[in-house]
Amino acid sequence: VILYALHIVIEGYVLYKLKYLSASPVQLKPHSDLEDDNMHYVFPYVTLPSRFTFWWASWILRVGYKEPLEMSHLGKIPKLMRAKPSYDVFKETYDHDKAKAAAKNKKLSLWGVYIKAFSGAFVISGVVRLMVDVLTFSSPLILNGIVTWATVNLNQGQAGQPVYQGPYLVTAGEFFDNGFILLILMFIVNIMRYQLDYFGVYMTFQQGIQLKTALQTMIYNKVL
Repeated sequence: VILYALHIVIEGYVLYKLKYLSASPVQLKPHSDLEDDNMHYVFPYVTLPSRFTFWWASWILRVGYKEPLEMSHLGKIPKLMRAKPSYDVFKETYDHDKAKAAAKNKKLSLWGVYIKAFSGAFVISGVVRLMVDVLTFSSPLILNGIVTWATVNLNQGQAGQPVYQGPYLVTAGEFFDNGFILLILMFIVNIMRYQLDYFGVYMTFQQGIQLKTALQTMIYNKVL
């Protein structure tokens, strides 16, 4: 019910923002990167499920299965992933904090600049890592429920089968006490844990590379 309600809220928000029900709806145009046939790194433009499952990168696996990979297979880098956007964000934050520190007669903190400029992706990665840890601790609890269910049902099987007494509404607790449901739940939890783990590591490395690139570009321009 909560998931369906969330979908309804998202759909309503999209209808409101894009003005689908009005006489002049908003016309969305694809990014110029997506119109380039030699641009295969589409991570900044794909949906959230594709990011979590890395489905956007499945093409490189198919190519690598058929032939050895070369630099020409990778194509161009999206504009959002190049050095200039990262440098512009870093430089703007640096100039703002530098002027603010000079006005207060204080020393500029580069750590503050790092956090303000690139903290978004690191926060997302931290939240994802927290979800991974929660799912990691939930697996033994689910396994304990499966073992408990199997033990109880084994004892009931020796004592005899229960007598059917008509329709009965199953509660949420009874539903998740079923061993087969717990097996399916454990399968889903493990898949989500591994996918979120890969996504969190990828986000950390990607943002770290962007931070390193922005800092190197700024030092290079400073030397010039």
